[in-house]
Amino acid sequence: MIPDPNASLWNAISDNLLFLEYQPIWDISGYGVPLLYGVEALVRIRHHEGGTVPPGMFLPRVYSEPTLRKAVTERVFQMALDFVARCPNVYFRVHLNVWASDFGDPHFIDWARSQIWQRGLDTRRIVIELVEVGDADVGALANSAFALKSQGIGIALDDFGVGSNNLDRLTLAPEILKVDKGMTLDFVNPFTYDFAMVVVAIARIFSCRVVYEGIEDIEVLRFLRMLGIEYAQGFALSRPVPENELLASRVLDLPAW
Repeated sequence: MIPDPNASLWNAISDNLLFLEYQPIWDISGYGVPLLYGVEALVRIRHHEGGTVPPGMFLPRVYSEPTLRKAVTERVFQMALDFVARCPNVYFRVHLNVWASDFGDPHFIDWARSQIWQRGLDTRRIVIELVEVGDADVGALANSAFALKSQGIGIALDDFGVGSNNLDRLTLAPEILKVDKGMTLDFVNPFTYDFAMVVVAIARIFSCRVVYEGIEDIEVLRFLRMLGIEYAQGFALSRPVPENELLASRVLDLPAW
Protein backbone atom coordinates (compact mmCIF):
# COMPACT_ATOMS: atom_id res chain seq x y z
CA MET A 1 0.00 0.00 0.00
CA ILE A 2 1.16 3.54 -0.65
CA PRO A 3 2.60 4.86 2.63
CA ASP A 4 0.16 7.77 2.94
CA PRO A 5 -3.21 7.61 4.78
CA ASN A 6 -4.81 9.94 2.25
CA ALA A 7 -3.70 8.04 -0.81
CA SER A 8 -4.58 4.68 -2.30
CA LEU A 9 -3.76 2.68 -5.34
CA TRP A 10 -7.06 3.76 -6.88
CA ASN A 11 -6.05 7.36 -6.32
CA ALA A 12 -2.67 6.62 -7.88
CA ILE A 13 -4.47 5.54 -11.05
CA SER A 14 -6.88 8.48 -11.14
CA ASP A 15 -4.17 11.01 -10.22
CA ASN A 16 -1.79 9.73 -12.92
CA LEU A 17 0.84 8.69 -10.40
CA LEU A 18 1.56 5.47 -12.28
CA PHE A 19 4.51 5.45 -14.63
CA LEU A 20 6.57 2.84 -16.42
CA GLU A 21 10.14 1.73 -16.46
CA TYR A 22 11.40 -0.61 -19.13
CA GLN A 23 13.83 -3.45 -18.54
CA PRO A 24 15.65 -4.35 -21.76
CA ILE A 25 15.69 -7.89 -23.11
CA TRP A 26 18.84 -8.64 -25.06
CA ASP A 27 19.65 -10.87 -28.00
CA ILE A 28 22.81 -12.69 -26.89
CA SER A 29 22.98 -15.13 -29.80
CA GLY A 30 25.79 -13.32 -31.63
CA TYR A 31 29.46 -13.10 -30.78
CA GLY A 32 29.67 -9.35 -30.30
CA VAL A 33 27.86 -6.94 -28.02
CA PRO A 34 24.28 -8.05 -27.23
CA LEU A 35 21.58 -6.41 -29.34
CA LEU A 36 18.42 -4.86 -27.96
CA TYR A 37 15.51 -7.19 -28.81
CA GLY A 38 12.79 -5.68 -26.67
CA VAL A 39 11.75 -4.33 -23.29
CA GLU A 40 9.43 -5.41 -20.50
CA ALA A 41 7.10 -2.69 -19.19
CA LEU A 42 7.19 -2.50 -15.38
CA VAL A 43 4.74 -0.38 -13.41
CA ARG A 44 5.96 2.12 -10.82
CA ILE A 45 4.22 4.71 -8.61
CA ARG A 46 5.31 8.25 -7.88
CA HIS A 47 4.84 9.32 -4.28
CA HIS A 48 2.89 12.58 -4.13
CA GLU A 49 5.59 14.07 -1.89
CA GLY A 50 8.40 13.06 -4.22
CA GLY A 51 10.31 9.91 -5.02
CA THR A 52 8.75 6.57 -5.86
CA VAL A 53 6.98 3.84 -3.94
CA PRO A 54 9.01 0.59 -3.89
CA PRO A 55 7.28 -2.08 -6.03
CA GLY A 56 7.28 -4.50 -3.09
CA MET A 57 5.02 -2.13 -1.18
CA PHE A 58 2.20 -2.06 -3.73
CA LEU A 59 2.47 -4.98 -6.15
CA PRO A 60 1.31 -7.66 -3.64
CA ARG A 61 -1.90 -5.70 -3.09
CA VAL A 62 -2.40 -5.23 -6.82
CA TYR A 63 -1.95 -8.97 -7.39
CA SER A 64 -4.39 -9.89 -4.62
CA GLU A 65 -7.32 -7.71 -5.75
CA PRO A 66 -8.67 -8.72 -9.19
CA THR A 67 -10.57 -5.48 -9.88
CA LEU A 68 -7.59 -3.34 -8.96
CA ARG A 69 -5.24 -5.63 -10.86
CA LYS A 70 -7.30 -5.29 -14.02
CA ALA A 71 -7.42 -1.50 -13.69
CA VAL A 72 -3.64 -1.32 -13.27
CA THR A 73 -3.12 -3.75 -16.16
CA GLU A 74 -5.27 -1.65 -18.47
CA ARG A 75 -3.49 1.58 -17.51
CA VAL A 76 -0.08 -0.02 -18.01
CA PHE A 77 -1.24 -1.34 -21.37
CA GLN A 78 -2.30 2.13 -22.50
CA MET A 79 0.90 3.83 -21.31
CA ALA A 80 3.12 1.23 -22.96
CA LEU A 81 1.25 1.47 -26.26
CA ASP A 82 1.52 5.25 -26.16
CA PHE A 83 5.27 4.82 -25.70
CA VAL A 84 5.47 2.54 -28.74
CA ALA A 85 3.48 5.06 -30.77
CA ARG A 86 5.94 7.82 -29.83
CA CYS A 87 8.91 5.96 -31.28
CA PRO A 88 7.82 4.48 -34.62
CA ASN A 89 11.34 4.58 -36.04
CA VAL A 90 13.00 2.67 -33.21
CA TYR A 91 12.13 -0.99 -33.58
CA PHE A 92 11.96 -3.16 -30.50
CA ARG A 93 9.21 -5.28 -29.00
CA VAL A 94 7.37 -4.34 -25.83
CA HIS A 95 6.39 -7.09 -23.38
CA LEU A 96 3.27 -6.51 -21.27
CA ASN A 97 2.29 -8.65 -18.28
CA VAL A 98 -1.32 -9.83 -18.25
CA TRP A 99 -2.84 -12.02 -15.56
CA ALA A 100 -4.46 -15.26 -16.75
CA SER A 101 -7.92 -14.24 -15.50
CA ASP A 102 -7.77 -11.18 -17.76
CA PHE A 103 -6.10 -13.00 -20.63
CA GLY A 104 -8.93 -15.53 -20.72
CA ASP A 105 -11.59 -12.80 -20.80
CA PRO A 106 -12.69 -12.19 -24.42
CA HIS A 107 -13.83 -8.68 -23.50
CA PHE A 108 -10.33 -7.79 -22.30
CA ILE A 109 -8.78 -9.28 -25.43
CA ASP A 110 -11.12 -7.27 -27.66
CA TRP A 111 -10.28 -4.14 -25.65
CA ALA A 112 -6.53 -4.80 -25.91
CA ARG A 113 -6.69 -5.30 -29.67
CA SER A 114 -8.74 -2.13 -30.08
CA GLN A 115 -6.14 -0.17 -28.11
CA ILE A 116 -3.41 -1.38 -30.46
CA TRP A 117 -5.43 -0.64 -33.60
CA GLN A 118 -6.50 2.83 -32.44
CA ARG A 119 -2.84 3.81 -32.29
CA GLY A 120 -2.06 2.28 -35.67
CA LEU A 121 0.71 0.13 -34.23
CA ASP A 122 2.50 -2.78 -35.84
CA THR A 123 1.07 -5.67 -33.81
CA ARG A 124 4.34 -7.59 -34.16
CA ARG A 125 5.92 -5.12 -31.73
CA ILE A 126 3.62 -6.25 -28.89
CA VAL A 127 4.16 -9.35 -26.75
CA ILE A 128 1.76 -10.32 -23.98
CA GLU A 129 3.36 -12.22 -21.11
CA LEU A 130 0.89 -14.60 -19.51
CA VAL A 131 1.30 -14.47 -15.72
CA GLU A 132 0.17 -17.07 -13.15
CA VAL A 133 -2.07 -19.39 -15.12
CA GLY A 134 -3.12 -21.42 -12.07
CA ASP A 135 -6.55 -23.02 -12.46
CA ALA A 136 -7.63 -20.69 -15.27
CA ASP A 137 -9.85 -22.07 -18.02
CA VAL A 138 -7.34 -23.49 -20.49
CA GLY A 139 -9.94 -23.42 -23.28
CA ALA A 140 -10.51 -19.69 -22.75
CA LEU A 141 -6.76 -19.09 -22.64
CA ALA A 142 -6.30 -21.02 -25.88
CA ASN A 143 -9.04 -19.00 -27.60
CA SER A 144 -7.41 -15.74 -26.51
CA ALA A 145 -3.96 -16.92 -27.58
CA PHE A 146 -5.28 -17.85 -31.03
CA ALA A 147 -7.10 -14.52 -31.41
CA LEU A 148 -3.98 -12.55 -30.51
CA LYS A 149 -1.53 -14.59 -32.55
CA SER A 150 -3.79 -14.37 -35.61
CA GLN A 151 -3.29 -10.60 -35.42
CA GLY A 152 0.49 -10.88 -35.12
CA ILE A 153 0.68 -10.25 -31.36
CA GLY A 154 3.27 -12.38 -29.57
CA ILE A 155 2.53 -14.64 -26.61
CA ALA A 156 5.03 -15.44 -23.87
CA LEU A 157 4.76 -17.74 -20.86
CA ASP A 158 6.20 -15.87 -17.90
CA ASP A 159 7.94 -17.64 -14.98
CA PHE A 160 8.29 -20.85 -16.95
CA GLY A 161 9.49 -23.68 -14.73
CA VAL A 162 7.87 -22.55 -11.49
CA GLY A 163 4.33 -22.32 -10.15
CA SER A 164 1.63 -23.08 -12.67
CA ASN A 165 3.34 -21.97 -15.88
CA ASN A 166 4.69 -25.37 -16.81
CA LEU A 167 4.59 -28.02 -19.52
CA ASP A 168 0.81 -28.26 -19.92
CA ARG A 169 0.72 -24.55 -20.82
CA LEU A 170 2.76 -25.28 -23.93
CA THR A 171 -0.58 -26.26 -25.51
CA LEU A 172 -1.13 -22.50 -25.87
CA ALA A 173 1.70 -22.55 -28.44
CA PRO A 174 3.59 -19.59 -26.99
CA GLU A 175 6.25 -17.87 -29.05
CA ILE A 176 8.47 -17.23 -26.02
CA LEU A 177 9.30 -19.01 -22.76
CA LYS A 178 10.56 -16.71 -20.01
CA VAL A 179 12.49 -18.67 -17.41
CA ASP A 180 11.90 -17.46 -13.87
CA LYS A 181 14.88 -15.86 -12.16
CA GLY A 182 14.64 -18.49 -9.44
CA MET A 183 15.82 -21.03 -12.03
CA THR A 184 18.73 -18.90 -13.25
CA LEU A 185 22.00 -20.78 -13.53
CA ASP A 186 23.77 -21.21 -10.23
CA PHE A 187 27.37 -22.38 -10.32
CA VAL A 188 26.79 -24.11 -6.97
CA ASN A 189 23.62 -25.95 -8.01
CA PRO A 190 24.07 -28.39 -10.92
CA PHE A 191 20.28 -28.86 -11.20
CA THR A 192 19.96 -25.41 -12.73
CA TYR A 193 22.32 -26.45 -15.56
CA ASP A 194 20.26 -29.57 -16.23
CA PHE A 195 17.11 -27.46 -16.20
CA ALA A 196 18.61 -25.02 -18.71
CA MET A 197 19.42 -27.83 -21.11
CA VAL A 198 15.89 -29.23 -20.74
CA VAL A 199 14.42 -25.80 -21.48
CA VAL A 200 16.55 -25.53 -24.63
CA ALA A 201 15.34 -28.95 -25.78
CA ILE A 202 11.69 -28.07 -25.10
CA ALA A 203 12.06 -24.77 -26.93
CA ARG A 204 13.46 -26.50 -29.99
CA ILE A 205 10.65 -29.07 -30.03
CA PHE A 206 7.94 -26.40 -29.71
CA SER A 207 9.72 -23.77 -31.84
CA CYS A 208 9.87 -21.30 -28.95
CA ARG A 209 12.39 -18.64 -28.10
CA VAL A 210 13.83 -18.63 -24.58
CA VAL A 211 14.41 -15.57 -22.40
CA TYR A 212 16.37 -16.11 -19.18
CA GLU A 213 15.42 -13.56 -16.51
CA GLY A 214 17.34 -12.32 -13.50
CA ILE A 215 20.83 -12.55 -15.01
CA GLU A 216 23.27 -10.83 -12.68
CA ASP A 217 26.53 -12.51 -13.67
CA ILE A 218 28.42 -12.16 -16.96
CA GLU A 219 29.81 -15.71 -16.60
CA VAL A 220 26.24 -17.05 -16.49
CA LEU A 221 25.50 -15.03 -19.61
CA ARG A 222 28.41 -16.63 -21.44
CA PHE A 223 27.24 -20.10 -20.45
CA LEU A 224 23.67 -19.41 -21.61
CA ARG A 225 25.01 -18.42 -24.99
CA MET A 226 27.05 -21.63 -25.17
CA LEU A 227 23.83 -23.59 -24.54
CA GLY A 228 22.17 -21.86 -27.47
CA ILE A 229 19.84 -19.62 -25.45
CA GLU A 230 19.17 -16.52 -27.50
CA TYR A 231 17.80 -13.93 -25.07
CA ALA A 232 18.58 -12.68 -21.57
CA GLN A 233 17.32 -10.05 -19.15
CA GLY A 234 18.80 -8.85 -15.89
CA PHE A 235 21.00 -6.40 -14.04
CA ALA A 236 24.17 -7.83 -15.61
CA LEU A 237 22.93 -6.23 -18.83
CA SER A 238 20.65 -3.41 -17.72
CA ARG A 239 18.45 -2.35 -14.86
CA PRO A 240 14.91 -1.10 -15.61
CA VAL A 241 15.17 2.40 -17.06
CA PRO A 242 12.75 5.27 -17.73
CA GLU A 243 11.61 6.02 -21.24
CA ASN A 244 13.93 8.96 -21.84
CA GLU A 245 16.99 6.97 -20.79
CA LEU A 246 16.01 4.07 -23.01
CA LEU A 247 15.57 6.29 -26.04
CA ALA A 248 18.84 8.07 -25.28
CA SER A 249 20.50 4.65 -25.75
CA ARG A 250 22.28 4.83 -22.42
CA VAL A 251 21.33 1.20 -21.87
CA LEU A 252 23.67 0.33 -24.71
CA ASP A 253 26.68 0.92 -22.43
CA LEU A 254 27.06 -2.79 -21.81
CA PRO A 255 29.78 -4.60 -19.86
CA ALA A 256 32.57 -6.26 -21.82
CA TRP A 257 32.24 -9.96 -22.47
